[in-house]
Amino acid sequence: MIFLMLCSMILGGVDDSLSEAGQLNNLAQGYSKNRSTFSRFICEFDYRRRSRAHSVTAAIEGRSTPPVDQHRGRWIVDGNKEWYSLIPLPNPDSIPPEGGVCVLENDNHVLLGEDLAVTYTKKQRVVNVFDSRDKGFGIRVSPFNVDLMGRNEYSNPSRYLNDCLSGRFTGHYLGEQVIQGMNCVVVKVDTPIGVVTFGFDPTKNFALRYQADDRRDAGRIYEVFITDYQPVGEAWFPFRTVVVLRPGNGAVEVNEIKVTLLDTDTAIKDEEFRFDIDANTNIAVAELPYQRTTRQRETITLRDFRSLLEKYSIIPQETHKGDR
Repeated sequence: MIFLMLCSMILGGVDDSLSEAGQLNNLAQGYSKNRSTFSRFICEFDYRRRSRAHSVTAAIEGRSTPPVDQHRGRWIVDGNKEWYSLIPLPNPDSIPPEGGVCVLENDNHVLLGEDLAVTYTKKQRVVNVFDSRDKGFGIRVSPFNVDLMGRNEYSNPSRYLNDCLSGRFTGHYLGEQVIQGMNCVVVKVDTPIGVVTFGFDPTKNFALRYQADDRRDAGRIYEVFITDYQPVGEAWFPFRTVVVLRPGNGAVEVNEIKVTLLDTDTAIKDEEFRFDIDANTNIAVAELPYQRTTRQRETITLRDFRSLLEKYSIIPQETHKGDR
């Protein structure tokens, strides 16, 4: 479906009879199930960084200054194939940081296959090819991850909870609480460097509503508020996320993502998974002595990058055909 606005609610719930480990497992499975539902879609979003607000409440309510910089994102997912771009936009209304200037940052383009990753920066004219989805810069800014979970959502809430269940971290189930007007099931996770707090929505398949990171040596680093979800069938997609940096009693710095398009109906063609690379762009394969510079504009597909890796024997030629 292509989203405008929908109104419905899927009622979940908390089973108070479960042990603490059972609660953590229930939350981890709920979050993962909701997230994994979104395996094919086209999404567009706006990413605004370094606004200022008088308070955390003002930030959540959208009462903040124009951002220092803003970006337009587009993300196409079809199973294990992903195409992604995050493009900085000129912003004449932005307010530069004190003593600084507004600088247009690098664009960021990512292609992911079953077991390869490609990054491309038009501004720097550089393409890097990696033999794993878990190498390179990856996708770090999306509606599910506002540059806080690492590459490709690696440090997601479910991973934290499973690390508690394995004994790596210590999890504390705190039950239902109201955080900035949002009903949440709250868990605190003790790690070697601090405490991470998660708030899950019991009415939305335990989708994430709140996250905070407190460091032992630096205090609270950030708070995250996912203020808007929209339903897709029985799952929930985040449409607005507010990140408050260094929250305190006074003015705060704010980053925000808003989804402008979510299409889960359109058939996604293989041609979507390509880069249109400008002339004089350097293409390199990580950890191998392969490097060349394009002489003219080229279109290189996910299949082409795979053939390059196969040629240099990084991956077996007869296996892993899911990206083709």
